[in-house]
Amino acid sequence: DFCNGEFLDINDQSKVILYAPTWRQNSNIGLPLLNDGALDLSTFNSTLKNNNIFLLVSCHILDSDKLIMNELSNIKIFIPTFNVDIHNLLPEIDLLISDYSSVITDFLLLKRPILFHIPDYEYYNNYGLNVDFKSFLPGKEIMNLIDLQNLIIHKTVFTISKKNESDIYLKMFYNSEIKKSCQRYLQYFNNS
Repeated sequence: DFCNGEFLDINDQSKVILYAPTWRQNSNIGLPLLNDGALDLSTFNSTLKNNNIFLLVSCHILDSDKLIMNELSNIKIFIPTFNVDIHNLLPEIDLLISDYSSVITDFLLLKRPILFHIPDYEYYNNYGLNVDFKSFLPGKEIMNLIDLQNLIIHKTVFTISKKNESDIYLKMFYNSEIKKSCQRYLQYFNNS
């Protein structure tokens, strides 16, 4: 019900962007893209409003107090819970912005565009990513809200696609050739 007018005031021409970053335990900035200081959120909200775009922000409960957006009509925060699963929203989303989140794989299966905001890539690359994630990003990397705003203004934000990288990513993290997963798990646990 988030995207049917009860939470977002959308119409048939509206577009919805989901910003779903990975939670950062050691971060004081909460949501990196929205707290980078590159662009005032009121200015960005005006850009969204002028283009009939809504930004839905998936926020970890521990970050919910780090971003106050009471007056921003086109930017809404929600906290995923047992009742509100982010995966149920994906069919309603036109564009995903994320970093290292597993939701990327699920969204790629919908064959829709993704943008990446990964300002702490060097830290995470050294911390434990098992692949050079940047070498096959299945979408464009943005550095800040100004980059996102420019893509919106130039009307290219929803057309960004890297099919080859999407195929590489899915082949690496989602093996569609594996069948009968539930039976395989059951067999594994029964043999343990």
